[in-house]
Amino acid sequence: MSSDYFYHLTEEEKNILKHKGTEPPFSGEYNDFYKSGIFVCRACNSPLYQSKSKFDSGCGWPSFDDEIPGAIERFRDTSLGRVRTEICCVNCGGHLGHVFVGEKFTDKNVRHCVNSLSIRFVDHQKLQQIILGGENLWFFQKKLKELEGVYLCKVNKVKKTIFDNIEFINKTNINFLKFYFNSKKTTLETILNFVWKIYASTNFLKKNTNRLLILCNDKKQKLTIEKMILQKNKILKNPIFFNILLYEDNI
Repeated sequence: MSSDYFYHLTEEEKNILKHKGTEPPFSGEYNDFYKSGIFVCRACNSPLYQSKSKFDSGCGWPSFDDEIPGAIERFRDTSLGRVRTEICCVNCGGHLGHVFVGEKFTDKNVRHCVNSLSIRFVDHQKLQQIILGGENLWFFQKKLKELEGVYLCKVNKVKKTIFDNIEFINKTNINFLKFYFNSKKTTLETILNFVWKIYASTNFLKKNTNRLLILCNDKKQKLTIEKMILQKNKILKNPIFFNILLYEDNI
């Protein structure tokens, strides 16, 4: 657990995230709180929970029956003379609370009991969404998560019909990377410049038939991306092979 993640926290937040304290029941701002968005670690801003996994358990602390894959780390805790499972942010090690199984509150039969002071809510309405399509995008996922203001990076398989007219090398390996970003903390230009830097420094440009597909959900985003690609290709020796598509529904 690196102290660099905790220097900006209040003493109350630091007591929980760094020193494994617990806020009083029914005192947290997210105990009785139900809006659409995501909950991120208050120390390092890593996405932890989607709002759809939050439920009312009546325990006095925010409760979730699922986590964003790979976001939570579990540890054996015997601090109160009984065995519990502590949950921490996998990125910074910050203490979140404890997880309990078998209480039958929801169909998933799991309850993440989380301190409000360990998490922060980000409204989906404040976030923009971009989807990258291509081969082996897990590398991009890891790097994009390092950018401030980027949330919920997730790689999934996608229907191959979306790529029917795109000349990828091997369509069997295609997946897509969906991520949200807060335009008040970063810009689309900053993110795409970061993507292109990675793209140019790997093997992608060694094969002219490779493509990276960008799916955006509004015309303003599409125009911004097209303008940036045009500018980049005037500078680079090897042109960047991108295809840009607009989409209306979630993929």
